[in-house]
Amino acid sequence: MNKPALPCTADVAAIEEIAEIYALKRMSASESELFEDHLLVCPRCQDAVDEFDLFLSAARSALAEYPEERPHRRGRKVRARSASG
Repeated sequence: MNKPALPCTADVAAIEEIAEIYALKRMSASESELFEDHLLVCPRCQDAVDEFDLFLSAARSALAEYPEERPHRRGRKVRARSASG
Protein backbone atom coordinates (compact mmCIF):
# COMPACT_ATOMS: atom_id res chain seq x y z
CA MET A 1 0.00 0.00 0.00
CA ASN A 2 1.42 3.41 -1.00
CA LYS A 3 1.72 6.14 1.58
CA PRO A 4 0.38 9.59 0.69
CA ALA A 5 2.96 12.26 -0.09
CA LEU A 6 3.48 15.02 2.44
CA PRO A 7 1.56 18.20 1.75
CA CYS A 8 4.02 21.02 1.08
CA THR A 9 3.81 23.91 3.46
CA ALA A 10 4.01 27.56 2.43
CA ASP A 11 6.33 28.19 5.39
CA VAL A 12 9.85 28.40 3.96
CA ALA A 13 11.43 27.98 7.41
CA ALA A 14 9.49 24.74 7.94
CA ILE A 15 10.59 23.41 4.54
CA GLU A 16 14.22 24.24 5.35
CA GLU A 17 13.95 22.58 8.76
CA ILE A 18 12.50 19.39 7.30
CA ALA A 19 15.19 19.36 4.59
CA GLU A 20 17.89 19.77 7.25
CA ILE A 21 16.49 16.96 9.39
CA TYR A 22 16.34 14.72 6.32
CA ALA A 23 19.84 15.59 5.08
CA LEU A 24 21.32 14.96 8.54
CA LYS A 25 19.56 11.57 8.63
CA ARG A 26 17.62 12.43 11.77
CA MET A 27 14.30 11.04 10.50
CA SER A 28 13.02 7.60 11.28
CA ALA A 29 12.98 5.11 8.41
CA SER A 30 9.24 5.57 7.91
CA GLU A 31 9.54 9.38 7.98
CA SER A 32 12.40 9.24 5.46
CA GLU A 33 10.37 7.00 3.16
CA LEU A 34 7.40 9.34 3.34
CA PHE A 35 9.58 12.40 2.72
CA GLU A 36 11.38 10.71 -0.20
CA ASP A 37 8.00 9.99 -1.82
CA HIS A 38 7.19 13.68 -1.38
CA LEU A 39 10.55 14.74 -2.85
CA LEU A 40 9.65 12.99 -6.11
CA VAL A 41 6.86 15.50 -6.73
CA CYS A 42 7.88 18.68 -4.88
CA PRO A 43 10.51 20.93 -6.49
CA ARG A 44 10.47 23.32 -3.48
CA CYS A 45 11.53 20.55 -1.11
CA GLN A 46 14.01 19.17 -3.66
CA ASP A 47 15.63 22.61 -3.83
CA ALA A 48 15.73 22.89 -0.04
CA VAL A 49 17.46 19.49 0.31
CA ASP A 50 19.92 20.35 -2.49
CA GLU A 51 20.68 23.71 -0.87
CA PHE A 52 21.34 22.12 2.52
CA ASP A 53 23.52 19.43 0.92
CA LEU A 54 25.59 22.21 -0.70
CA PHE A 55 25.90 23.96 2.67
CA LEU A 56 27.07 20.73 4.34
CA SER A 57 29.59 20.12 1.58
CA ALA A 58 31.00 23.66 1.88
CA ALA A 59 31.17 23.40 5.68
CA ARG A 60 32.98 20.07 5.51
CA SER A 61 35.44 21.45 2.94
CA ALA A 62 36.12 24.49 5.11
CA LEU A 63 36.74 22.33 8.18
CA ALA A 64 39.10 20.10 6.20
CA GLU A 65 41.28 23.14 5.48
CA TYR A 66 41.89 23.87 9.18
CA PRO A 67 45.26 22.82 10.53
CA GLU A 68 45.29 19.76 12.75
CA GLU A 69 45.43 21.99 15.82
CA ARG A 70 42.21 23.98 15.67
CA PRO A 71 41.94 27.46 17.17
CA HIS A 72 40.64 27.69 20.71
CA ARG A 73 37.23 29.11 21.43
CA ARG A 74 36.88 32.56 22.94
CA GLY A 75 37.20 32.69 26.68
CA ARG A 76 39.67 29.84 26.90
CA LYS A 77 43.26 30.49 27.69
CA VAL A 78 45.64 29.84 24.83
CA ARG A 79 48.85 28.20 25.89
CA ALA A 80 51.93 30.13 24.92
CA ARG A 81 54.52 28.20 22.98
CA SER A 82 58.22 28.63 23.45
CA ALA A 83 60.30 29.97 20.55
CA SER A 84 62.08 26.62 20.31
CA GLY A 85 58.84 24.83 19.45
